[in-house]
Amino acid sequence: MSASAAPETTGPAALVVAEDLSLTARRHTVWSGLDFAFGPGLGAVTGLTGSGKSTLLLALTGRMSGVRGGLAVAGIDAVADARRVRALTSVARIDTMIDLEGRLTVGESVTERALIERVPTAEAGARMAALAAQLDLPDDPDRLVDDLDALDRTVFAVALARLRPAVVTVLDDADRGLTVAEQHRLYDALETLAGHHTAIVVSSREPAALPRRTPVVDLSAAPGSDPAPDPQPNPASDAEHDVHPSTEPRRSR
Repeated sequence: MSASAAPETTGPAALVVAEDLSLTARRHTVWSGLDFAFGPGLGAVTGLTGSGKSTLLLALTGRMSGVRGGLAVAGIDAVADARRVRALTSVARIDTMIDLEGRLTVGESVTERALIERVPTAEAGARMAALAAQLDLPDDPDRLVDDLDALDRTVFAVALARLRPAVVTVLDDADRGLTVAEQHRLYDALETLAGHHTAIVVSSREPAALPRRTPVVDLSAAPGSDPAPDPQPNPASDAEHDVHPSTEPRRSR
């Protein structure tokens, strides 16, 4: 299938630029012929379940193998130099594979993410406090993640992904468990967080809830196309976040 986006920001200001981008797995074309650009602020990938939204988000962060074509993130070739792109990007959530652990407290989640991202715990705590104030998150480190409502849980996932600087952050299934009104509140918060120098790219099955100015890549399945394979951790990869389409059972991080 092919898709394109007509974002307002192109050229030197664009943080993500794709040209004839494709992903093939096990002789299955997940998506192809993608041309789009995302500038600072909010961007989106939309489509039906199985259209390849998760894999495209992973590709934007240098965490998807099997990608072909042109993809530049912050001026870096994400196909040829994925390792550098991974260092400049972050993942808030990908399906259920990369997600929050409900049994952990908010404070434990911050500590865990800080260790993964190699951010000093004191610095991570201060950063989270600032993000919580900016995003109006509950200030209770002893609260279980499972006790957060769907909106706060989603915003918290993004906040964790921003504990270290990231030019691009991705959030899968942004509409998961949210009403349309809550989606509007989420997108307002994400636009504020992204600011004028970074991008937050979400996936959603409800494009109508996105702000009107949002650049969108539409991966709606073409007639006769097969569902995309699930992205899975690649045990042979050189980085824990690398994934490839696989038939192996899902593993949570």
